[in-house]
Amino acid sequence: MKRVRWLKASWLGHTMLGREKWLIIILTSVFSFFAASYGMAEEALVFYPILVPLFLAAGYDLLIPLAIIFGGTSIGSLPLFPTPSPSSLPPMLRVSTGWMD
Repeated sequence: MKRVRWLKASWLGHTMLGREKWLIIILTSVFSFFAASYGMAEEALVFYPILVPLFLAAGYDLLIPLAIIFGGTSIGSLPLFPTPSPSSLPPMLRVSTGWMD
């Protein structure tokens, strides 16, 4: 009964009551998108105090919000790994800017 009361206290908890596993998937996808779009790996830790009460009320432990945050941002930054930086290109392939060549 206590779990249901805490979940109904927040809008997100009330909306996702009984579908907490979907909440994990959705939040991991959101953090993955933000990490891929503008590199939100370090800034995502700010959301930990927001997610902890939600998942504690849902019956999960403290590692689930941490896994959502770091797992989502790690998945989002995976496509960024193989892109070469301009300094790693061979000199013959670099584009000349015309300034101090």
